[in-house]
Amino acid sequence: MKLVLEYGKWYVTSESNSVVKYHVFWSEIIGRWTCECPDWRYRKVCTKEDCKHIDFMMGILENVIAGQAKETKKHV
Repeated sequence: MKLVLEYGKWYVTSESNSVVKYHVFWSEIIGRWTCECPDWRYRKVCTKEDCKHIDFMMGILENVIAGQAKETKKHV
C-alpha cells in the first residue's frame, strides 16, 4: 500500500490493486477517520473499527510525528 496526495486529498492504494485508491479523511460529522473502501463503508463503520487503509495512514502519521519529536529534541 502507498499513501498518495492528490488535489489536496489523501488516498491509500489498495493492497491487491495499486491502481485502486481509497480516500481516507477525518469526518467532523462522526468524529473519526473514515475511508471510502467497501470494507469500511459496509462493515467497519457499524463496529467503530478502522479498516487497513486507515491503519496504514495512521501508522505513517505516527512515524512522522515521532520523527518530528526527535528533531525537536535535537534542537533544544
